Amino acid sequence: GQEQQMLDYLANKEMLLILDNYEHLLDGGTAIAAELLHSAPGLRILATSRYRLHLPEETLFTLHGLSLPEGGADDAFHNASVELFQQSARRVQPGFDLTPENLPHIVQICRLAHGMPLGILLAAAWVPVISPAEIAAEIQQGLDILEAEGSELPERQRSVRAVFDQAWSMMAEAEQTVFMKASIFRGGFTRDAGQMVAGAGLRQLQSLVNKALLERSAAQERYYVHELLRQYGEEKLGQSGQEQQVREAHCAYYLAYLAEQVAPLKGAEQLPTLEKIETDFENIREAWENSVRERAFDLLGGALEALYLFCYLRSRLEDGKSLFGKAWQGLAPEAGEAPHPVWLAAGIRFYPTGGSQLELKERLEASLAQARARGDELEMAYCLHTLATIAHYVDQDPARAIAFYEECAAIYRRLGELFYLAQALSKLGEAHQLLGQTELTIAYVQEAYELQRRIGDYIGESETLRALSMTAAQTGDYAAMVDLQEKAYIIQLQTDYRVGQATSNLYLGWFKYFEGRYQEGRRQVELGLELALEVADFSAQAWCYTALGLFDCIAGDYAGAAQELARAEAIVTDPFRQTGAGNPFLQMLAELVKFLLDAAEGDFTSARTHLLQPLTLSIMTASQPFMTFIAAFAALVYGNDGRPEEAAELLGLALDNPAAFLNWMREYAPLIDLQAELRESLGQEGFEAAWGRGQQRDLMATLQQFLKDIESG
Repeated sequence: GQEQQMLDYLANKEMLLILDNYEHLLDGGTAIAAELLHSAPGLRILATSRYRLHLPEETLFTLHGLSLPEGGADDAFHNASVELFQQSARRVQPGFDLTPENLPHIVQICRLAHGMPLGILLAAAWVPVISPAEIAAEIQQGLDILEAEGSELPERQRSVRAVFDQAWSMMAEAEQTVFMKASIFRGGFTRDAGQMVAGAGLRQLQSLVNKALLERSAAQERYYVHELLRQYGEEKLGQSGQEQQVREAHCAYYLAYLAEQVAPLKGAEQLPTLEKIETDFENIREAWENSVRERAFDLLGGALEALYLFCYLRSRLEDGKSLFGKAWQGLAPEAGEAPHPVWLAAGIRFYPTGGSQLELKERLEASLAQARARGDELEMAYCLHTLATIAHYVDQDPARAIAFYEECAAIYRRLGELFYLAQALSKLGEAHQLLGQTELTIAYVQEAYELQRRIGDYIGESETLRALSMTAAQTGDYAAMVDLQEKAYIIQLQTDYRVGQATSNLYLGWFKYFEGRYQEGRRQVELGLELALEVADFSAQAWCYTALGLFDCIAGDYAGAAQELARAEAIVTDPFRQTGAGNPFLQMLAELVKFLLDAAEGDFTSARTHLLQPLTLSIMTASQPFMTFIAAFAALVYGNDGRPEEAAELLGLALDNPAAFLNWMREYAPLIDLQAELRESLGQEGFEAAWGRGQQRDLMATLQQFLKDIESG
């Protein structure tokens, strides 16, 4: 017959035989391929197929989708998937071009198709009818948009659904069951998860990999389902009557897995544990949201602390707000029902920025009262710590904050919770800083640092190094400030701790700017701002904008400074995330910018009022850098008031310090102009005598006198 004719023809040939889309012939096709190879020694076969032929001579080459864009817009414009979309779209709409507006949506389409050429081609066919943004939205809704009308393609290739229907029909029933259950996973799954959630044994996994329905990453030891295939499997799961049972198994697996990570997140295994959770975060998100819908309090309660720690340590502030916000909404008590502890706990972690501080305090007090009643000391301590944070940074009441910190630290000591104890001690030290109690500050922060070193809390260590750095700055030890902050930054880079990196770039840039390395310092603060925007750290954003406003004032760009300050003041800072000494010092910085803006306009009546808070806080905290800045600004006030002797003395006091950190003051135009005016009014000899007297004055006593002058008007 025809088969024998083909064998006879090929018997003595040396050639490459290409068999395309071979899987629909596999019922008898494997035997034909084997016979061809046996009877024609010079023959080589290249077969494209979803499934392996399982011949001894077979060498497998796995074809993946086209490459997907990894970088920014430049990478996307020259990417194979995007180019295929553009070429296909131009066939149906000749004038179609990539633009900055449509490019992100086209990239999303290519990602949803996982680079599958047929999927991209079918998606591009819709360009004359709807926009790329609408095409992407439709693909997320279902597969049916990826279908060609009037195509010359074979029936089984006219739509993505037809391709998948063909694959489905060739699966054994056990494979179909495992495949549709595996559609519940997001971002892949491990063999253990596959077994526990989808009942996937090793043989089914191997068979689905061989049929290109699953892909295995050897490096990650994970299995992945192509997103379009996953959507198809999810449809089948929905039709099977087993969806609820599979969802429950998925929730139970991932939230129990998460609950086991609490201890490793607090110690030496912190970094590998963060990486493990990161890999499965989309599964965890899905499990959390489904468990909230089902009001599965026990599962959520077990996982809550680990999810909080992960989002905090991984700088996933928006994810934390979203997931805990959904829990707060979804777990609210029904009429006549007592509030569940898990609902209360969800409402006091990642509280939405811009929410009412009064409401947050009410939630905390309710949660604290219930925790006391049921003897839950760990939750009591968390509530006390958060109440301390609000008293410290929002209400600017350090004495009240200290009382709360001391109570929660005592609980953590008793429970042996060293991870949280170190955090409380570090903040306790910073609260003492606001009272000018530097020795206590150093003692508490140093104890926190030693605890973190002992337990291996690497990220916490970077935060405490930052606190030690700020304490060094307050005492005027600028070399130690930079050294400690650079050590913190190295850890933050190694751990990908973006929230910390934002703060470190702010401080290091600030230091460089004040030293006179203006461009370098500004660039580093701008990098801090980029990071703060990326991770939605509102407090660090406000600090960066205010610092940039101060830099603009120093550079004489007062219009720019006013814009930066307006941006800062439009931000509601987050009581859970504070930069440095928090809102009191942020307010000080903003008031100094306002002083310089008013002084530049010659409005010293208003300018004086903006020195009240900085004067009070810098004296209370014995802050050497800020007291020195304010002494120079006080010289501008006295110069304007017609008190040249005192103005010259204050300049001598402020500018005598040789620290590089104060170089900017020696180059600040209004201070240079003031010196020229004072030399003229006092004469060179009189000016030098006043300057010399200033060098002998005590900084603290001088500013206390200036504060009295300001207060008396």
